Amino acid sequence: MKNTIMTLLIVALSLIGLARSASFYEVGDTNGWTTKMGLDYYKTWSSSKTFYVGDSLIFQYNKDLHNVMEVSFKDYELCNPNSALATYHSEYEPVKLNRTGHYYFICGVPGHCECGQKLEPQTLVCGVG
Repeated sequence: MKNTIMTLLIVALSLIGLARSASFYEVGDTNGWTTKMGLDYYKTWSSSKTFYVGDSLIFQYNKDLHNVMEVSFKDYELCNPNSALATYHSEYEPVKLNRTGHYYFICGVPGHCECGQKLEPQTLVCGVG
């Protein structure tokens, strides 16, 4: 009996998570993806959010001045754009978070990452079926 109740509780909680719809987050809110916000702006911005698998980040920026690169943790720490996992070049760039764990994004324009144009969102929970 106790196992049946526990199983039903786990199933119910799973279904609640599956019913959640995906969210879209504009990176930096109205400030967008830029070097003008300071070293910790995107860290602070992402720490106030809970990201789920299936959510999307929307990077808005001037494509003549910036880009978005998904990189490894090591390249994120070093601000190294030379081994990007993916590179985006449009002015309105949605990036779907399709797995749990950390993601690492930088601007690959020389000096921009070092000025704080880097983002490390983490998806904590599966939430979309």
